[in-house]
Formats: sequence, C-alpha cells, structure tokens
Amino acid sequence: MDELVNLLINEYVNANVDITVNETVAQMNDVPVLRLVRPASEPLGLFLRPGHNDHRVLSQLLSEGRSAMTGVIFDPTVLGPQQELRTEVRQRNLWAVLDARLMELATPSG
Repeated sequence: MDELVNLLINEYVNANVDITVNETVAQMNDVPVLRLVRPASEPLGLFLRPGHNDHRVLSQLLSEGRSAMTGVIFDPTVLGPQQELRTEVRQRNLWAVLDARLMELATPSG
C-alpha cells in the first residue's frame, strides 16, 4: 500500500503522468490486500420427520446417497415400520432424534 502511495505522490509532483480514476483502480487491484476473516459459524441443520409411510422414500434416498440432511426425527408411535430407516441413519452417522411429544405436558395447564 505504501508503494502505491509513493507512486501516486511521485506522479502528482512530477506531473509526468496524468492519473485517471481507471488507472488508479487498476494499480490498486495489483496490490494485495490482507483482511481478517471471521470463522464461519456452523450452518443450520436439516432434519426430516418421516410420516407413517414416508420411511420408504427416505430410506431409498439415503441408500442412493442423494440426501444432504443432518438427521431424522422419529415418532415413537411408528417406530416399528421405521426400523429399516433407523438402521440406515445409524450406518451413515446421522442424528436420530426421538420426539416423545412431551412438550405439551410441560405447560402449567398440561
């Protein structure tokens, strides 16, 4: 950056070169600029909640490697039919969340 400043001062003082805005921008682009970059935060996760029959489609997507999800939220009332999906999720080290649906009981009028 100091080199650019010295160059601009010399050109102005000597009046040998008529500096235009475009030339100044071009010269500034040649000078590397260092800047501090903050680390990126972890992106939000994508969790899917399969319904009673959705586990077949989701299992197929997982077996084909076509999903970019973080995990699956399982409903405890349909755990039997979703056994194959749970196995796929565990093999791929995805999050397997069991939603017991107890939040409604946490309210004062529960």
